[in-house]
Amino acid sequence: RYTEYRAKHRLLGKSGGLVRLRVYQADPYQDAAAREEEFKKISNAYRAVANLPTHANLLAVKDLFRTEDEDRVVLVTEDLPGQALRLHLSKPTLALTFDQKLQVMRDVLAGLDHAHRHEVIHRNLNPDAILVIKGGQARVTAFDFARVGKHRDSTIAYQVVDDLDPNYQAPECYRDPSQASIASDLYAAGLVFYELLTGERPFEGVDQMLEADGRFPIKPSEHKPDLPKGFD
Repeated sequence: RYTEYRAKHRLLGKSGGLVRLRVYQADPYQDAAAREEEFKKISNAYRAVANLPTHANLLAVKDLFRTEDEDRVVLVTEDLPGQALRLHLSKPTLALTFDQKLQVMRDVLAGLDHAHRHEVIHRNLNPDAILVIKGGQARVTAFDFARVGKHRDSTIAYQVVDDLDPNYQAPECYRDPSQASIASDLYAAGLVFYELLTGERPFEGVDQMLEADGRFPIKPSEHKPDLPKGFD
């Protein structure tokens, strides 16, 4: 959906710090209404995070602008050395220690709590939306499809149905993002944590998840008997 670049300020150079530029393609030949709808969808990540007070466990968003030709929209975020949690799950050389996994879990919950207190629902939490930076701290990112505020009728839910990762959706939200809530974000976090702790996804797919009504068919301890008591 976008191309990402690492950039430095043209006048300040590296002394001005590095940022990430997430560049979305936009169709400048659409009619005005369609163009505004497209911009609303693309700019959602900025609107979701820009009004939040800064927090150590959320990736900071710095700016949003259209290019002069209006054929691209650029989201500017802070640039941090680290990897998406997905890579730590898939690459043995990047495997996290148990203590690091606990730190990731604490940090993700702290970041979500901060967002929820300011009426932002993430709606698409998954291992790609969690950045593990050097030192082991985690930051929640990718608020592209978030719901901002309490009014569901003003969200982009109808635009993002096909964009959300179905494997990390709560049952009530599958194919209906308008039902997203604090509870569904926490459910998604539970799915991520299950995978983080056991190395396995709790469900083979969406159909199994729906048939099980969102309840884990296999407890974490059955995958990892050495897990401390209480994780089930």
